[in-house]
Amino acid sequence: MAVAVAVAVAVVVALLLVVVVIVKCSKISLLDSIKTEQLQWYGRVQRMEEGRLPKEVMKWRPQGRRKRGRPKLTWAEGIRVLMGGKGINGRRVE
Repeated sequence: MAVAVAVAVAVVVALLLVVVVIVKCSKISLLDSIKTEQLQWYGRVQRMEEGRLPKEVMKWRPQGRRKRGRPKLTWAEGIRVLMGGKGINGRRVE
């Protein structure tokens, strides 16, 4: 699973580099670009075949409990908020 996490991190870094280039070349705000890229990545992974590594990483849920305190916003919860804010009514975010 460590390899899968490393691959996912590498993909996110690559996407952020693309976003930085796009933002420097246009008048779009950085935050809007990141939100758009996140939604596009989510859609791309959802259309992938079962068994593909990015899809498996997105579905993976860690075992055990979180530490006490304020719950952290997960990536999937952030995507759910973005979809609601843009009026996108999609399938359940996994």
